Amino acid sequence: MKLYHIIYITIFLYLLSACTNQEKQDSATLSPKLQQAETIMYQAPDSALRILQSMAVPPASDSLQYATWALFTTQAKYKLFMKQSDSLINIAYPYFLRHGDAQRKALALYYKAVLCKEHNQIEEAQKFCLEAAKEVEKTTDYQLAHLIYVEIADTYAYRGLYDYALIAAQKAYTYAQKSNNIHYKISSLISLARISDKQTQRQKAIEYYKLAIKFAKESKLYSPLSGAVTELIGVYCALQDYDAIKHYTELYINLKNKYNLIMDGSQYAVIGEAYQLLNQSDSAYYYLEKGLEVIPIYTNVYIKRTLYNHLYDIAFDRQDYKKAAIYAHQSLIYNDSVAQIDKSNLLIEMQEKYNQQQLIIEKNELKIKNDQLIRNALIGLLIAMCFIAFLIYIYQKKLRKRDKQIQEAKDEANQKSQQIKENELAISRNQKRMKELMEQIEANKGIQEEWEEQKHILADIRKQNEDLEQKNRDLLKGIQDLTGTLDAQSHDLERLKNLLEENSYLHEREWVLFHQLMKQDPTLNKLKGTSRAIKEKEWPDIMKAMNGYLDNFTQRIGKAVPSITQNELHLCCLIKLRCSTADIATLLSIEANSVYRRKTRLKERITQETGNWEPNMTLDLWIWNF
Repeated sequence: MKLYHIIYITIFLYLLSACTNQEKQDSATLSPKLQQAETIMYQAPDSALRILQSMAVPPASDSLQYATWALFTTQAKYKLFMKQSDSLINIAYPYFLRHGDAQRKALALYYKAVLCKEHNQIEEAQKFCLEAAKEVEKTTDYQLAHLIYVEIADTYAYRGLYDYALIAAQKAYTYAQKSNNIHYKISSLISLARISDKQTQRQKAIEYYKLAIKFAKESKLYSPLSGAVTELIGVYCALQDYDAIKHYTELYINLKNKYNLIMDGSQYAVIGEAYQLLNQSDSAYYYLEKGLEVIPIYTNVYIKRTLYNHLYDIAFDRQDYKKAAIYAHQSLIYNDSVAQIDKSNLLIEMQEKYNQQQLIIEKNELKIKNDQLIRNALIGLLIAMCFIAFLIYIYQKKLRKRDKQIQEAKDEANQKSQQIKENELAISRNQKRMKELMEQIEANKGIQEEWEEQKHILADIRKQNEDLEQKNRDLLKGIQDLTGTLDAQSHDLERLKNLLEENSYLHEREWVLFHQLMKQDPTLNKLKGTSRAIKEKEWPDIMKAMNGYLDNFTQRIGKAVPSITQNELHLCCLIKLRCSTADIATLLSIEANSVYRRKTRLKERITQETGNWEPNMTLDLWIWNF
């Protein structure tokens, strides 16, 4: 046991030292310039970058300052649309992943994601974004949370997963509202509108666009206002709602003329198409031609093809067949370019699917190997547990036998001690009687018969005392023998108790090994931080894994307690996995008090079904030992 104490003390001191070091690390403050750059990063990233470039680069030995400088520099450059490599984020990312708080981890993961996306590493970008989302949920940095979910939404939309993209965009809008950043609110609404339009849910898209236009008007943000208006016009063009097209086209032209807004190629294309639908061919022709002028050659081929298609239609309607032929020819050229791009994208998508399938195959092969390893380890574990249980049973049986023998010896010693006391009392009474008889004999020497009788009685009393004294000596010897036996048995009992404690410790270690093995199972391992409720469709996999590892755990409980409900089986599984009351409340999406009440009802049900319940036995202990 001394060795165990030394080990426990060593572990405690190590953990204390680690906590102290972590506290020192966390308590370290950033330099004033880094703090200043962080403060103005969202509002003035250009000023933040000037501050970072003006300061001396922290030495690599000062890991906190160096990693923070690298992270903030990456952030400022990205906000200013400056091209950069991933060298700086590769300095910040590993440091904050190990030492940073949730906000720093989320920030490093986010910029790792966006730089991966710039290098067309879409799968890696999505993985980092999802990890960043988990971390940012633990913070109150709503602006960063908005940016992360916008990136997730864009990634899902890029891959055509619009349902997931819509969920992420809605979260981005929720965080934009919490941050009270009007630019983020407007951009989130436009993102929601675009995704809804992709899903052909155009009425929802219209609602989102109108709300974005309302916020932009109230805040006098004319650039996002013009963008939202032109995109809304595009939706109405698809619906061929001519009144709405006319209203919002006039609104856009007024905004452009009043605030001298600069139009891009896509806006020219939308306005040109709107005028074409309104049969204002001159205006349509003007804006479509302008769109061709502002778009560089061999860029934005999709928009150029659209522009040439509309120009061809106008020229053909005007019976200007020469221009129509030119536009048709250009449209075919860009159509070939689009087809080539689509073909390339299709090949890339096929390659990604192939790579993903190969990855799935490799993961399945690895899972099979891990399952075999786990199965073999569990078989060994079960054999060891059965052997330990057998040893514990033998030792407990031996302990009960020894305890019974000791108790019988104690009872016998107590009886003999009581007998000695009674004999001593009898001897004392006899001595008093002997003294009285001696006095009577002296007084009655003349009366021979009476004297003889008294002398005979005295002899009998003396003989009785001698017998009682001999009996007491025998009793004392017996008590001494019993005391020696009790001492020996006490040493044996202590030894057996030590063996029992050691076996219990081995039993506990087997449980630790068991839970280490379970960590390799993704279904069970993710239950523990998780910070979300278990979905109903996940329970069959969880219960299947529990039954596989724990010898049909739920089925055995079902047989022992036939009336147990499915929800109570779920509770039993979480208790068996050593989940705390707070974790169970999170996983079941209920209050902690409800967990306590469910445990109380389950304990009462088990007591009624099994017919007994040992004193001082809790529900958790019962399930752990089941």
